[in-house]
Amino acid sequence: MTFFIFFTLLVAFVEETIYRGLIFKTLLRKSAVAAVVTSSVLFSITHIMNALSGQSMADTILQLIYALLLGAALALLMLKNGNIVPLILFHFIHNLIQFLGDDQQETGTLPYDLFILIVLVIYCVWLTFCVRTKLSSSKRSLTGGSVVH
Repeated sequence: MTFFIFFTLLVAFVEETIYRGLIFKTLLRKSAVAAVVTSSVLFSITHIMNALSGQSMADTILQLIYALLLGAALALLMLKNGNIVPLILFHFIHNLIQFLGDDQQETGTLPYDLFILIVLVIYCVWLTFCVRTKLSSSKRSLTGGSVVH
């Protein structure tokens, strides 16, 4: 159990540091859209390695979509709050639950997985709205009330 805790914390720290720390922050200088999309796509693509461990192609594709949406949600949270620590903690807890849940899982989880994907899509849309609202209110305050285009 100690190994799983250490391992999932290490994975969360490394992945968040790479994808939301280095890649996201580097691309943010270019644009917020490029930072969110690119860091999310790259985060998703790395999960294709699970197919090499014998995971079925259907499960791998579902995991790629899930990782893409989760990566987008985490990138949008980074854009909104600028703090990577909560992302590392969330990622750690999420991975730990996944590892512990894999031992208990004997039945198909497609309905649950689809529900989670729908929730992630809704969450990404909401975060995008929040970020846009925050950015446009910041622009208004900088220009004295009118948005400069």
